[in-house]
Amino acid sequence: DDADDSQLSGYLVDDKSLRKFKGYVFDIVTPTSKRCSCFTKSYGKYVRGTGSVLSRAFYGEDGQPLIDMSGELSEEEFHRKKQLGMRYFTPSEVARLMGFPYGRGFAFPPDMAPGLCYRCLGNSLNVTVVSVLLEHLLG
Repeated sequence: DDADDSQLSGYLVDDKSLRKFKGYVFDIVTPTSKRCSCFTKSYGKYVRGTGSVLSRAFYGEDGQPLIDMSGELSEEEFHRKKQLGMRYFTPSEVARLMGFPYGRGFAFPPDMAPGLCYRCLGNSLNVTVVSVLLEHLLG
């Protein structure tokens, strides 16, 4: 996103969720990932099954996760989990992933709460993919 780190801090996965959920609940992606989970209208409100979270530090140079996300969560492991910097995608990032021309003719009102933006985008289909399919079917 175009936001800086201080603006993105509001999108970090909260401590309560990090402590409560084992790693398998999170669909963790990185900036180089080629896929992500479906974003639902409850994205950002709930963790389980609502969409991917982004981490810039989840995988090591060998391509393996830096921490085991499946075991019991000790205090040390909790702090290591926090260091992954897992955050929710911003509404503008979700819009761009869905093919909306965000910043190029499409934008949310500046005073619109992120939760409402997620509800508007939730369960959307990628606009680009749908347009190609329609051209193929109707063309």
